[in-house]
Amino acid sequence: MTNPFVHGNPVLPAQFANRSRELRRLVNRIITGQSTALVGEPRTGKTSLLEYLRARETQADLYGHNAAPLIFFYMDSQLLGPEFTQSHFWQNALYPLYDQVIAGKGDNTRIAQEVKEKMDTLRQRAGNGAEVARV
Repeated sequence: MTNPFVHGNPVLPAQFANRSRELRRLVNRIITGQSTALVGEPRTGKTSLLEYLRARETQADLYGHNAAPLIFFYMDSQLLGPEFTQSHFWQNALYPLYDQVIAGKGDNTRIAQEVKEKMDTLRQRAGNGAEVARV
C-alpha cells in the first residue's frame, strides 16, 4: 500500500485524510470555547489539521450552524523571531478580529469606534519602528 502522506507543505483540504477522531475532538473544543494545545513532532500533520479546521469549504460540514461566529487566522510562530513580544502577539491576534468583525461590517457603535481607535494606535506604533510580523 502506498503512503498517502507526502513530506512537504501542508495538504489541501481535499487531500486531507485519516484524522476523523482528532477532528471530532478539536471541533467539539472549538464550538464549546475550550482551549487546546496541538503538540507534535515536526512534519506530522499539525498544520494540515489546523488548515483543514479553518478552510472555508470545510466549515459548514464541521461546525454546522456554529460556523458563522468563528474567526480563524494563521500565524506561523517559526517566522516571528526573537524580538517578537507578547504585545506583538496580541496585535497580530486582534488584527483579523478587527478586520473581519468590525471593519468588515461597518459597525459604528461606541465600542466599535473605541476598538478602531486602539487598532489605529497599534498600527501607528507598528509603523514607527515596532516590528510586527503580520501574517
